[in-house]
Amino acid sequence: HVIVDCTDKHLTAIPGGIPTNATNLTLTINHIASITPASFQQLDHLVEIDFRCNCIPVRLGPKDNLCTRRLQIKPSSFSKLTYLKALYLDGNQLLEIPRDLPPSLQLLSLEANNIFWIMKENLTELANLEMLYLGQNCYYRNPCNVSFSIEKDAFLSLRNLKLLSLKDNNISAVPTVLPSTLTELFLYNNIIAKIQEDDFNNLSQLQVLDLSGNCPRCYNVPFPCTPCENNAPLQIHLHAFDALTELQVLRLHSNSLQYVPQRWFQNLNKLKELDLSQNFLAKEIGDAKFLHLLPNLVK
Repeated sequence: HVIVDCTDKHLTAIPGGIPTNATNLTLTINHIASITPASFQQLDHLVEIDFRCNCIPVRLGPKDNLCTRRLQIKPSSFSKLTYLKALYLDGNQLLEIPRDLPPSLQLLSLEANNIFWIMKENLTELANLEMLYLGQNCYYRNPCNVSFSIEKDAFLSLRNLKLLSLKDNNISAVPTVLPSTLTELFLYNNIIAKIQEDDFNNLSQLQVLDLSGNCPRCYNVPFPCTPCENNAPLQIHLHAFDALTELQVLRLHSNSLQYVPQRWFQNLNKLKELDLSQNFLAKEIGDAKFLHLLPNLVK
């Protein structure tokens, strides 16, 4: 590995003179305003680019250095980087998933931007993607004032996707047609009020599921918090987890739950970790009949 680290160097443009055999390039915490096809010319050995925090959303960024011009990425800026495996573009006020990304990508991180439309056409080239981070694009510290929208088949072409994070995004329902290859799914701190019977039907390889903070318990929390109507709990269908036979971690923290049906755990005998904190379960936990169905639980 040939690592070039330009973190926090007050750069306003990608510097010249980067060794052509560089494999890892870090340009995080700078003020670089644009990326063009010329930016990475001759740098075709790059495996990882970390370009986080070059234009942090206003409410997230430093008060003495507000960024008012979002990062501009010109078409085909990354397309020649045929070895690129990891691309971090978090905290740049991007409005959409960049086009023409190389199909070699395995990790793409776009958290804390202004992306609230996820379109299928932006993801079709990324058949080798294994990890996709899209969290914190729409929440109280990075408000978008619209409903976060995901096209029906948006993730369908991601045939190798293992991890999907959509945390803190104002999402009102579990996205449809999730890739059956997923092993980790993070949907915490959204506005999902209901988990339907078939939401996770095809996710038989899932090992980690985090639904925390949907219908949150808002008593005494140190951040803005909106409970579900009438303080209702997150409604989870009795059979919602039936297909998740490989599940090892289930997080239901702060979902205003008042009871825990045994039926949820019928097929979850590999479950090792269950988080039920910050709910309304004092009576239920005393009884805890559901624990009989979880022989491998360690915490």
